[in-house]
Amino acid sequence: MEHIADTGESDRSGRPSKVTKRKKRPPLSCTECRRRKRKCDGRLPCCDCKLRDKPQGCHYADGAMPRNRETTSPYSSAATMSIHSPMSATGTIPLDSDSSKGHQIDKLGYARTGTSTADYLDRIDVGDDEVVGELEMCPTASGHGYLWERYKSLVKQLPTRECIAKLTDFYFQKINWQYYILDESLFRQQLHDWYRLDLQPFAAKKFEVLPADVKAFPALLLEVIATSLLLMSPDRALELNDLKNVGGMSFETMAVKYSETGMALLSLLGKTQISLTTVFADFLRVAFLKYFGQVTESWHALGEAVKDAQEIGLHRASRDPKPHTDDIATVVENQWNIQDRRRLWMLLSGWDIHTAMVLGRPAAIDDNTELMLPVDVPITANRPVTPVLPRGADDVPTPLTRAIWAYRIMKNLRHIQALEKEGSCPEDFSHVDRLDQELRQLDQSIPPYFRRRNPDRSFDSIPECYWLSGARATLPQLLSFDLMALHRPYIFTRPESRSRALEACLDMLQAQREHFVSIEENQYKTFFLFFGTFDAIVLIASIYTFFPTDHLDKAAQAMQHFQWSTERFEAMSCQSALAKAAAVTLRTFSTRLKQTLQWEAFYPSADSLPTSAHTPGSHTQAKLDSMVPNSDAILSHSDTGFSPSGPKMQFRFPNDGPPAALYDLSFIEPIYATSDILYNELIGNWDLQTPFSPDSNPYLPQFHGNFSSNSIWSLLNNDFDYANT
Repeated sequence: MEHIADTGESDRSGRPSKVTKRKKRPPLSCTECRRRKRKCDGRLPCCDCKLRDKPQGCHYADGAMPRNRETTSPYSSAATMSIHSPMSATGTIPLDSDSSKGHQIDKLGYARTGTSTADYLDRIDVGDDEVVGELEMCPTASGHGYLWERYKSLVKQLPTRECIAKLTDFYFQKINWQYYILDESLFRQQLHDWYRLDLQPFAAKKFEVLPADVKAFPALLLEVIATSLLLMSPDRALELNDLKNVGGMSFETMAVKYSETGMALLSLLGKTQISLTTVFADFLRVAFLKYFGQVTESWHALGEAVKDAQEIGLHRASRDPKPHTDDIATVVENQWNIQDRRRLWMLLSGWDIHTAMVLGRPAAIDDNTELMLPVDVPITANRPVTPVLPRGADDVPTPLTRAIWAYRIMKNLRHIQALEKEGSCPEDFSHVDRLDQELRQLDQSIPPYFRRRNPDRSFDSIPECYWLSGARATLPQLLSFDLMALHRPYIFTRPESRSRALEACLDMLQAQREHFVSIEENQYKTFFLFFGTFDAIVLIASIYTFFPTDHLDKAAQAMQHFQWSTERFEAMSCQSALAKAAAVTLRTFSTRLKQTLQWEAFYPSADSLPTSAHTPGSHTQAKLDSMVPNSDAILSHSDTGFSPSGPKMQFRFPNDGPPAALYDLSFIEPIYATSDILYNELIGNWDLQTPFSPDSNPYLPQFHGNFSSNSIWSLLNNDFDYANT
C-alpha cells in the first residue's frame, strides 16, 4: 500500500489516517548485481562489474538513470573540465558516502594489489559492507575541519606564481632530463588545473571530494621548487624577487623548508589517499635528500616510496587502470597514464638496486621478475590526441630513451647481488664470466649517440637534444659500476677479476672527470660525481696495496686519477658535504699508495707527474686545462720501460703474529666504500707535513671509523715492512 502524508481526511474505516513517512527509494542496482544479489554503487559501470573485469556487461533496467563514474570538481564547472585534468590523470575516483561502502575492507589494511583476503572477497558473492562495518577513526585526525585548515596553512607556503614559473622552468631545463621523473606536459596541465581551483574558505566538505591526485599536487610542486632552489646558481636565484631576504634564510635553507612542507602535506593526507602524484613527490624527495648529502635519510625515503608505489599497484601490470569509456580521447589518455605508471616503477626499481649495491644495504624490491618497461615514445605536449607509438630507430632520442637504457644496465645488479651470496670463493666462476660477457655485449648495443668514445653527434645540433652531451658522460658510468660491482668480491681470490675491476675503475674515473667538466659549479651536489669516484678509488687502492707487483703498466694512470679525483673533491667541498668528508680520505689513500709502490723513487718531485697547474680555487680555468689529453704522457712511462720493482709486502702484527686465517685474503668483507664513509664515520688522517719517503716516515696515516676488524680499512691500517725483491 502506498504511504502518503495525512491530509486531515479519514480512510475507508473511518479512522483518521496516521502521518507516515514516504519510503526511501530503493538503491539503484544494475541487472548483474541484482542477479548476483550484490549491492551496487549505482554507477556505470558499477564497482562490482569493474572488479570482475566485465565493465561492458554492466547495464540497468529501462528507465534507470545511473550516476556517471566521474564527478566534476565542486570548484569548476563541467564545461571547463578538460579530459586530461588531474582528476583523470590516474583514474582516482572521488568517493562520496554512498560509494565508499564498497571499500570498508581496505580500512583493515587489506589491499587489492596482490593476493589477499580482499582479493578473494571480490570473487565470491559477499560485499565488503557485509563483512566489516564502519571503522571509527580518531575524530581529531579525520575531522573535515581540522584536515582542511591544516591543509590550507601548508598550501599557503607556496611562493608566488611568477616565482613558481621560473623555478619549474629551471627544473625542466636543467634537472628533469637526468632521470626523466616527470612528464612536463602532464605536470603543467596539473599546475594549470590547480590554479583554476577556487579554494574558498570553510570548504572542508568540498575539499573531501577532491581526487587524491589534486590534493597531493601541491606536495609535488613543493618538491620541484625545493630541488630547483638547491641546484640553482646564486646569480640566477637572485632573480626570484619574492624569495630575497625571506627571514634572512639562505636559498639552501628555503629549499629544505619547502621540501619538508611537501612531506608534511603528504603526511597530513595519510596513506589512504595515495595516488600516482604522491609517489612522484616521494621520488623527488629521495633525490632531494641525496643532493643534500643525507644519504641515510634518502635510503629510508626510497623504501617508503616503493611501498607507496606498491600500494597503488605500480608493481603489477595487471593492475593498470582501464579506460572509463570507449571514447577515443579517454582511451588514449588512459594509455599515457599507464606509461606514467610504468616509467615511475622502472625508476624506483633501478634506484632501489643501484642504491643497495653502492651502500651495501638490502634492496626494498625483492623481485627478479622482468619489468614491463614503458614504451620509448617521442615526447609530446598534447597527450590526449597523441597515441602511444614507439619511437623509430632514426628518430630523435629523448630523456626517456636514456632512462630506459639506464634501467637495462642497472637491472643486472640484481643478478650480481645474487652472486655475492656465494662468497668470494664460489665453486664455479662461470656465472661471473657469463655475466661479464653479457655486460660487455650490452655495452656494444648502446646507441651510438650515447657512447662516450666516438659518439654519433648528428643529433647534437637539435635544440631539444641539448641534454645529449651530458648524458654521454653519465650513462657509461652505470656500466662501469656494474663491472666494478661484479668483480670486486673476487679481487683477493682471482687475478682475472682484479684485472677487470681495475679496468672498470679507470673507465669510471675518466668518465667522472669528463662529467665534472661538463657541469656548472652549482651542480656539484650531484651525487653521481661522488659515488663513482670514491668507490673506484678505494677499489684501485686495495688492488695495488695488496698486489703491488700487478698491473704496473697502469700504475701511472691510476696515480694521475688519484690526483685528479682529489682535486675534484676539494673543488666540490664547498657544495657537497660528501666530497668534503671524502677529500681527506683520498689524500690518505694517495699517501699510502705512493709508499706501497715506492713512488718517490721514480718521481722524486710532485711535479714530475703530468697534472693541472691550477689549484681548486681557480676552478674554471683548471677544468679547461685539465682536459688537455695527458693519457699519452702517462702511458709513455710504461712504454719507455717504467717498471718499478714491486716491494715485497709483509704484515706485521703484534704478539705472536696473525692467526692463520688472516693470510687468506678471502676473509675480507665485500668492499662497500661509500657505505663505510656514510655510516661508519670513515675518515683519513692525512698531515700536510707528512713526507712520502718510507725512510723518513715509516708510519703511514690511519683510517678512523666504526668499521669491523675484517674490513679493508682494518687491514690497511696494519703497518707494513718493505723489502725490495
